[in-house]
Amino acid sequence: MQETENGREHERLTINVVAEVSSDTYRGSKFQVADLSKTGAYLVKNDDSGEFPEVGMRVNLKLVWPMDTGTPPLEVEADVMRVADDGMGVQFKY
Repeated sequence: MQETENGREHERLTINVVAEVSSDTYRGSKFQVADLSKTGAYLVKNDDSGEFPEVGMRVNLKLVWPMDTGTPPLEVEADVMRVADDGMGVQFKY
Protein backbone atom coordinates (compact mmCIF):
# COMPACT_ATOMS: atom_id res chain seq x y z
CA MET A 1 0.00 0.00 0.00
CA GLN A 2 1.46 3.35 -1.05
CA GLU A 3 1.05 6.35 1.26
CA THR A 4 0.63 10.01 0.33
CA GLU A 5 3.09 12.73 1.30
CA ASN A 6 1.34 13.25 4.68
CA GLY A 7 1.30 9.51 5.50
CA ARG A 8 -2.32 8.88 4.50
CA GLU A 9 -3.30 5.97 2.32
CA HIS A 10 -5.53 8.15 0.07
CA GLU A 11 -4.90 11.68 -1.14
CA ARG A 12 -7.20 14.35 0.31
CA LEU A 13 -8.85 16.92 -1.95
CA THR A 14 -10.17 20.37 -1.08
CA ILE A 15 -13.78 20.69 -2.23
CA ASN A 16 -16.72 23.10 -1.80
CA VAL A 17 -19.39 20.81 -0.36
CA VAL A 18 -21.75 21.15 2.60
CA ALA A 19 -22.40 18.09 4.75
CA GLU A 20 -25.66 17.76 6.64
CA VAL A 21 -24.83 15.43 9.54
CA SER A 22 -27.41 13.54 11.60
CA SER A 23 -28.08 10.29 13.44
CA ASP A 24 -30.75 8.72 15.60
CA THR A 25 -29.24 10.39 18.69
CA TYR A 26 -27.59 13.51 17.18
CA ARG A 27 -29.97 16.34 16.33
CA GLY A 28 -28.06 17.30 13.21
CA SER A 29 -25.92 20.19 12.00
CA LYS A 30 -24.34 21.54 8.85
CA PHE A 31 -20.60 21.30 8.29
CA GLN A 32 -18.29 22.51 5.53
CA VAL A 33 -16.23 19.71 3.99
CA ALA A 34 -12.64 20.90 4.50
CA ASP A 35 -11.10 17.95 2.69
CA LEU A 36 -12.30 14.72 1.17
CA SER A 37 -10.68 11.41 0.28
CA LYS A 38 -11.87 8.04 -0.96
CA THR A 39 -12.27 6.80 2.63
CA GLY A 40 -13.19 9.86 4.69
CA ALA A 41 -13.41 13.60 5.24
CA TYR A 42 -12.71 16.38 7.69
CA LEU A 43 -15.81 18.45 8.42
CA VAL A 44 -15.68 22.00 9.83
CA LYS A 45 -18.67 23.21 11.87
CA ASN A 46 -20.79 25.84 10.07
CA ASP A 47 -22.52 27.19 13.17
CA ASP A 48 -21.61 27.90 16.76
CA SER A 49 -23.92 25.41 18.50
CA GLY A 50 -20.82 23.66 19.89
CA GLU A 51 -22.34 20.22 19.64
CA PHE A 52 -20.50 17.44 17.85
CA PRO A 53 -21.36 13.76 17.54
CA GLU A 54 -19.28 11.56 19.84
CA VAL A 55 -16.20 9.68 18.64
CA GLY A 56 -17.28 6.22 17.51
CA MET A 57 -20.81 7.31 16.61
CA ARG A 58 -22.23 6.26 13.24
CA VAL A 59 -23.70 9.27 11.44
CA ASN A 60 -25.53 9.92 8.21
CA LEU A 61 -23.96 12.45 5.84
CA LYS A 62 -25.90 14.20 3.13
CA LEU A 63 -23.36 15.92 0.87
CA VAL A 64 -24.86 18.93 -0.90
CA TRP A 65 -23.18 20.62 -3.86
CA PRO A 66 -24.00 24.35 -3.30
CA MET A 67 -22.73 25.55 -6.68
CA ASP A 68 -24.47 22.77 -8.66
CA THR A 69 -28.19 22.65 -7.95
CA GLY A 70 -28.72 20.09 -10.72
CA THR A 71 -26.69 17.37 -8.97
CA PRO A 72 -28.64 15.48 -6.30
CA PRO A 73 -27.12 15.18 -2.80
CA LEU A 74 -24.97 12.15 -2.06
CA GLU A 75 -25.88 10.23 1.10
CA VAL A 76 -23.38 8.04 2.94
CA GLU A 77 -22.87 6.61 6.42
CA ALA A 78 -19.68 7.41 8.31
CA ASP A 79 -18.07 6.78 11.68
CA VAL A 80 -16.77 9.73 13.70
CA MET A 81 -13.05 9.04 14.17
CA ARG A 82 -11.95 12.22 15.96
CA VAL A 83 -13.35 15.54 17.16
CA ALA A 84 -11.40 18.82 17.40
CA ASP A 85 -12.33 22.39 18.38
CA ASP A 86 -13.33 23.33 14.83
CA GLY A 87 -14.64 20.08 13.39
CA MET A 88 -14.38 16.31 13.10
CA GLY A 89 -12.84 13.56 11.03
CA VAL A 90 -15.10 10.83 9.67
CA GLN A 91 -14.49 7.52 7.93
CA PHE A 92 -17.00 6.44 5.29
CA LYS A 93 -18.77 3.09 5.61
CA TYR A 94 -19.49 1.30 2.34
